[in-house]
Parts: sequence; C-alpha cells; structure tokens
Amino acid sequence: EDGTYLNSTAFALFFLDPIYPQYQPQNDGIIANLPSAVHYRTHYRQFSQELRLSSNNSSPGPHWLSWVAGAYFATQSVHNTDYQTIDAINSTFQSIYGTSLEQSLVETAYGNPTYGQPGGGPAITLFPNGIDESDDRTYRQQQYAVFGQASIAFAFTQNATSKAFLPKATLYHELSRQSSVYASAAKGFRLGGPTGPITFGPTSVCNGDFQNIGQTTQPTHFTSDSLWTYEVGTKNEFLGGRARFNASGYLTNWRNIQQQIYLPTCGYYFTSNIGNARIWGAEADGSFKLSPSLLISGTVSVNDAKVIQSNNPIDVAVGQHLIAVPGFTATAGANYLHRLNSSIAITGLVNYAYVGHSYGSYLLTDPNYHNPGYAVVNASVGIRFGPNALTLYAKNLLNNQTIIQRPQINTVVEGYTVHPRTIGLSLRLVE
Repeated sequence: EDGTYLNSTAFALFFLDPIYPQYQPQNDGIIANLPSAVHYRTHYRQFSQELRLSSNNSSPGPHWLSWVAGAYFATQSVHNTDYQTIDAINSTFQSIYGTSLEQSLVETAYGNPTYGQPGGGPAITLFPNGIDESDDRTYRQQQYAVFGQASIAFAFTQNATSKAFLPKATLYHELSRQSSVYASAAKGFRLGGPTGPITFGPTSVCNGDFQNIGQTTQPTHFTSDSLWTYEVGTKNEFLGGRARFNASGYLTNWRNIQQQIYLPTCGYYFTSNIGNARIWGAEADGSFKLSPSLLISGTVSVNDAKVIQSNNPIDVAVGQHLIAVPGFTATAGANYLHRLNSSIAITGLVNYAYVGHSYGSYLLTDPNYHNPGYAVVNASVGIRFGPNALTLYAKNLLNNQTIIQRPQINTVVEGYTVHPRTIGLSLRLVE
C-alpha cells in the first residue's frame, strides 16, 4: 500500500510542496486535508489434511505409555485489496494550479516523471474516479507514483521453500481420579514470506527512515521463525465435580521473530526478522457450579515477553516488549441453563473480559507505542427447543469506546476502538 501517493497529506507534503513551494499554503491547508476513504479487504484461503495413528489399551508396550503419530499437508494464501479514494482531488488541484492533475506510471529503476506517460505518450487524467491500488503480496505488487522517484520492478515476485521437524512430548501423571499433573515440550514454526517492495535509494522518500534504522538493503522478504515452549501444569476437580481448577506455567524461547517495522516518514511497513525473544507466563482457570442451573467461571493470565537478542539494536533494542502481547488478561462469567422440560430450556450468559495494556510499536515516539487496557461485557438470553435455539444477544453491552490502538497508516494516525455495542437476535434451526 503506497500511502505516499494515495494519502492526501503525504501527497501535499512530500510531492507538491518541493515542486511548487509557492503554493505551499494551499497544498498544506487544502489538499493535505482532503478526506481519503479506505476500503481494505483481506481474503484468506486455507486447506489442510491430516492423518493420525494413536495407541489404545490393546497397543503393545507399557500401560503408562501412549503415543500419537501422524502426517499432514496444509496450504494457505492471503490476498489484500486496498482501495483508497481522495474525493475532489482533481477539481481542487484544478482550482489551485489552473491545470488538471496528470499521471505517470513508474516502470524504470529510478524515474523522475513529469506530466505525460513514460516515453512521451499523451497525458492521461490521474484519479478519474479516485485511486485504485491492488496489492497481492504473494505474487505481485503494482504501484502508481506521482511526481516522485521509485525503485519498483513489475511484476514483483518472491518465492521460498521451508522445511521443519516439529516434535512434541508430554508427560502426564494422575495423582488421583480428580487430580493430575503434566509437563510438555513442543516446537512451533512459521513460514517466511515476501514483504515490500518499498521505494529505496538515496533520493527516495524512505531514505531517511532506512538510514535511521541502519537498513542498507531493500527489504523484500523475511525468513521463517520457530519456537520451543515448555509447560508444566495441574488439573483438578473438587466437590464431586462441582468445582474445577487448572493452573500452568510456561517458558517460550522464540528465535528469528517475524515482526512489523514502521517507517514513520514515508508511511511504509515491512516485515523483518528482528532477533530472539523469551516469554515467561502463567495462567489459571476455574469454575464453580452454584446450583444445578448456574455456573460461574473465570480465567487469569500473566506473561513477560521481551527481546533478548536483536539483529538491529537501532531499530529494536534488547529488553523491549514484543508488540501486541498483553501482559495481563482476565475473564469472569456466569452461565445459566434451566430446563423447563426434556426439550425446552431457558439460557442466559454474561461474560466480562479484560485485556491489559500492550505495545504496538518498537518506536517510542510512535502514537501506537503504548496501547491501554480495556474491558468488554457480553451478554445473552435465549430459549432452546430441542436442537434449535432463539437468542437475544448484546456484544460490548456497556459500549466501551476506549481507543485501544493508534496505528499510523500511510503517515496518518488512526484510532481504533472496540466494536461498538451490537444488539441482535439469532435463530438456529437444525433439521
């Protein structure tokens, strides 16, 4: 998503002001404040197939040993479409400059296009109905540049192949019929992928950002990352099954982490392998049946996720928190189910969920650096008749509108809130 050309503020500051300084007040005061609507769609496609073979009571070997072996195949694709329009850009430009806005398509390694098409073709109108940019990160990326220099190849392609062995082992011991302990170790893995391309070079609008973080080559891809997680825990039931309590602690060593890096001046993001991290954490959950119809439950989780080795300390310092990892979360809820007869039941549910503060960037001056904690209450009441159900629900019942993230999208600071209060009615019919 090339915000330096699609965003009205960046378009005025980075392109019009240097070329037409005499119109800077109009550029910054009028063009830079034109609204730019964004319609961003993401399509996911995924296919997976797995075959497992597991032991049972008649399998050979000691009775305390159980095993599972299997093989799987998985494939996925992600297609992002970013459609952005700057309303009235043509008429506004005409009113200030006395001429229409023109388009140049950058196809060379470095270009400094003026009005007209590459090679001297006739001029064509830019943004006749706004701007349309499609970005397929898997296969190609097409970008349109105006009055700027770019280093872009058409079409942009990246291909990579990764292989991994992912073992997992679990030791489980029953202390009694109601209590058990376990320990496990497992390896995880994520594929690498393409990123960019981003305008790169000594005269590009991103040059200062790249210099500030010590990036000397154009980022075009990122490699796989992997982790090992070690966990110990216990599972328990009390009072004949009316009460339940589980607890666990874990340690994760994460290598070659894939994280997003933001370039604040030119508005680009790219994905990079920043280094290694370590995560310590603990979690617990429990429930208690107050009556045959009413169950209360709760969960709590704490963790400390920090970078312990950095591939680029200028950009990501050792000791910084991983982004988008809340340090504390908790939930509390009540579930009501009262049967009127063998086929009809009244249901009710209320749930409180709290998400603690997290970090949204490694850049301390980024407005998204610190994301505050927030809480959401959801509730529902309904009736079940056989396998069918009619439910009245409310999501974000208290209409919490805390700004939970302030990301910069193409140099513009945006504010994201929890989805506003939504009240609805659902009907489930099963034949």
